[in-house]
Amino acid sequence: ALSRFIVDQNILYFGTFIGIPGQPFTGKVYAYNIQSNKQLWSTSVPGGVQEPFAASNGTVYTAVDQGRNGLESHLIALNAATGKIVWKQPLHTIVLDGFSMSNGIIFVGSKAEYSTNGSGSGVQAFNARTGQVLWKSTQYGYQNIVPTA
Repeated sequence: ALSRFIVDQNILYFGTFIGIPGQPFTGKVYAYNIQSNKQLWSTSVPGGVQEPFAASNGTVYTAVDQGRNGLESHLIALNAATGKIVWKQPLHTIVLDGFSMSNGIIFVGSKAEYSTNGSGSGVQAFNARTGQVLWKSTQYGYQNIVPTA
């Protein structure tokens, strides 16, 4: 499956998600120059690419799901020029509800029924440059949380 895409500075970014039952999910992130119609790079990522993408200051961000034990997701940052993975952080959930960015912080929403650590629905905040977890807020129950920055 193909993810949704974003365009940042005339570069189109999107990802793939291949899930075979009983095996870890796989995926790639792609970058295409929309003016020259040429692929700039593709990078294999540790799981299938989930929604959505974000780009800022030469870095592209997305979430990937490895599919082990049903759920094992990471937020990853890739160098926008090379596709090299800069950092990855475990999320312990599927990112169904999206994420947003503001002032160098990435806010990730999650849904309780998809949490692997029993933490409930909530929002996590990450430093966009380093991937460091800044804080977590848990809302017990089964609601969707979509962070808006």
